[in-house]
Amino acid sequence: MEQRRYYVLSHIDRLRGILSVFELLAEEKRDTLLIKTSEVESLAESLAKRISKIAEKHASDDPSLDREALLAVIFAETLREELVTGEWSNLTWEFKDVVKALNDSKSKTKP
Repeated sequence: MEQRRYYVLSHIDRLRGILSVFELLAEEKRDTLLIKTSEVESLAESLAKRISKIAEKHASDDPSLDREALLAVIFAETLREELVTGEWSNLTWEFKDVVKALNDSKSKTKP
């Protein structure tokens, strides 16, 4: 239980950074997110459940890949999956726009 709480707290820190970007996107549309602490904690819990499955997909990735780069890829994929299929999939435009941008960017970077 203590170990799980540690990982949830680390996800909350990452989410704060991501939500800051979402807030900037909302400001561009003269809007605001107004995300509650309980919602951030709920998303962090969901991410904690999903991230190990996504990380397993990257077990055979190039070992010379920078650790932070790999973590960013794993976290982005986990977040994308959560925003598309999880309890957060029905949220407002800010998240859907970000998911669309993530998907568009992913398709542009494939060889």
